[in-house]
Amino acid sequence: IGLLSIEYIVLESVTENTLKTSRELERNLRKLRINETEDALQQLSNEINRVNLPKMQSKEARNYLLEVLEEFRRRYDARVKKQITESESSFVVEIEFTYIPEEPEDVIQLLSYMKKSISPIFNVTGVDFRYNKNIRSVVIEVEMIQPFVGGKYVY
Repeated sequence: IGLLSIEYIVLESVTENTLKTSRELERNLRKLRINETEDALQQLSNEINRVNLPKMQSKEARNYLLEVLEEFRRRYDARVKKQITESESSFVVEIEFTYIPEEPEDVIQLLSYMKKSISPIFNVTGVDFRYNKNIRSVVIEVEMIQPFVGGKYVY
């Protein structure tokens, strides 16, 4: 009985030490995850500041998107393919327009402008080059995306 008592005490001690070590490991793992998350958030914040990403509330983001949309309608006779919708902290609208460049480089400049734009974001979904009666034109389909602060994804 004495030997069993000693074994019981030793096993209980080992179990207790194992539980303590396990809890300590869990705490350290949580701390590592928190530190990694904080580092990632800091990197994201630094990138937002570096790019000078505009932070707009929902109403001003919608108004700005409408202004840019109207500019494309006036300048390129763009037509709205899909009305403005709100999706994951962004307003999205799909448009299509025909662009008649004076020089081939003009198409590259327009597409480069859209690629570099950060507000709104232009997602070119289709490009069709046409040649009709000595007129070269490009039909461009674009998804315009204007993010805003709040909603599902907050930045």
